[in-house]
Amino acid sequence: MGLKRRDIITIAVMGMLALGACSIDFDEPYEKRSVLSEWIYGSAGYDYDVAALSTPGGGRWRVVIMPGAPSANRYWDRVLEQADPNHEYIAIERPGYGKVGPKKPVLEFDEQVAAVLPLISDGKRECLVLVGQSYSATLALKAVIENAEEIDALVIVSGLIKEPSKGTLRLAGVAAAPVINFVTPRWAKTAIAELRGRRDQIDSVFERVNEITVPTIIIHGAKDERVPVSDAELLRRMLPENVDPELLIVEDGNHFISFEQPLRVIGAIEQAITKAEVRGECSADG
Repeated sequence: MGLKRRDIITIAVMGMLALGACSIDFDEPYEKRSVLSEWIYGSAGYDYDVAALSTPGGGRWRVVIMPGAPSANRYWDRVLEQADPNHEYIAIERPGYGKVGPKKPVLEFDEQVAAVLPLISDGKRECLVLVGQSYSATLALKAVIENAEEIDALVIVSGLIKEPSKGTLRLAGVAAAPVINFVTPRWAKTAIAELRGRRDQIDSVFERVNEITVPTIIIHGAKDERVPVSDAELLRRMLPENVDPELLIVEDGNHFISFEQPLRVIGAIEQAITKAEVRGECSADG
């Protein structure tokens, strides 16, 4: 099979992505407020562990983060280090990606959500914000719908609702081609499998979005080339008005705003916490 010029360019882009976001202009100033720790815990109902990166925290609020695809909590360390040290932040490595747990893709939404259930229901914090990034937007929506009594606020970051951009789909297609697949890294193969595997599961989640009752903040980069802003706008319309959904557009933000502009994402999380406290979802008095 001969490769076209555009396929070679796509492969080069894959290599750049594998090296990470090297040329990103970060938020300034950078104030490291928390020391991060790595640990593992058991998934709910499945016989394997999940890896997590967390801050100590000392207050009532816990912020649980489900990264996108590929799932890498390194995209969240800048958020965790700069966040309010009074809140406990936990960013997991979803099953199929982490240093522990399954080494093959975990495609079922139920099993992915099970990975955060111990953090939602362990009773160690009074109040909880769930954050879903990109692919995990749907997982976070599902978790909130099914665990409404345990979650007090929801934040969706660069949320994938419909399909990724044409460029992202093309990248996935090239990476899966037989001539390329043998050198495609495992994390990329897992991400591609997840993108394909979500299609038959998303409708069952979206048809229940109107059941969500907690304050919801959506934050999306205007320059996101992987998931268009229209996905964020669609989710905003899907959510019931009584949860006071708010859409925040980061005008100079791309898809990885948690890594590129962590202060904006922290602000969105703080806004969700404030809304929850004002509404009495988890007020200081209750």
